Amino acid sequence: MMSPMRWALVSILMTASTFASGQSATLASTHASEERAIIQVRDALLKAYDAGDVKTLSEIEDDDFTLAGDFGQVTKQQHLDQVRRRAKPQVVSRTIDNQFRFYVR
Repeated sequence: MMSPMRWALVSILMTASTFASGQSATLASTHASEERAIIQVRDALLKAYDAGDVKTLSEIEDDDFTLAGDFGQVTKQQHLDQVRRRAKPQVVSRTIDNQFRFYVR
């Protein structure tokens, strides 16, 4: 038979474990929802870029938007200007990695 002190400790640990796993499930659900939202915005941005839709790009990109790649860095305004100057819509071949990391503070 367990002593009252040991029983209390086991009870506290089981409660903490249940709370932590419930919290973990809630975070996983929240992260899945956030991932879907990020993917939707990304897809809308890429569709607008390919179509040359400067209006939609301007609505999606924040004022401090910076695009970086092997071409260097461009600001939102530079990016929008480049899309405006294109003569026709552009089809781009891309590989996208849908891996996300969420950091909890």
